[in-house]
Amino acid sequence: MTFCIIYFMNDDLITDLKQFITAIIFQQTSEFREQFEKIDDRFNKIDERFENIDKRFEKVDERFGTLESKVDGIASGIADILEDHASKLEDHDQRLNKLAPQAA
Repeated sequence: MTFCIIYFMNDDLITDLKQFITAIIFQQTSEFREQFEKIDDRFNKIDERFENIDKRFEKVDERFGTLESKVDGIASGIADILEDHASKLEDHDQRLNKLAPQAA
């Protein structure tokens, strides 16, 4: 039976059949193309959102960098003051130790 169908096909019929198959495939794949375009648009929007988030994080990093340097400066100042007070207390302690035997 298949042989009979192939035997009766001429070039015009084969060309028509090719065009029909091409049209069906194009129609079926066009739906997929549209869906892929929508997905691509969504991913582009997501990329834009992530870029905006990255920019925000960069600003936050800058702020933290500024705050970190300020905190480091304050901590260094406090450490210097504590060291100065510790040396003064040590001096006072040495003086008291010298005076204690004299008082006794």
